[in-house]
Amino acid sequence: MRELVLAGFFMAFGLATSGALTHLAQSVTGKPLGFGFESNDPFLRIGKVLVAALCGPYLLLQAGWAAERDGTLTIGPALMTALVAFGWAFITGLMLLALAINLGL
Repeated sequence: MRELVLAGFFMAFGLATSGALTHLAQSVTGKPLGFGFESNDPFLRIGKVLVAALCGPYLLLQAGWAAERDGTLTIGPALMTALVAFGWAFITGLMLLALAINLGL
């Protein structure tokens, strides 16, 4: 039971951090984030990859819960994106918490 609670904490921390970083990046840049990596500058491309890696779970959940053209929600893709996003949030939360512990925060 302890491991299940710990895994849930990692997921919650990863998803909360992902959402906070997404909204922070969107407010700084003034435009919505996405998974596009097109750029001529290699440093900007690396930065976009890092932002997508950290903000990915939240962006994926937003994409999965988007309505179809007729205003309906298709349950299959929504469940699949939620499964992938929560797994991704677990990994993100695990990495960020390990980094915080190693830095002594």
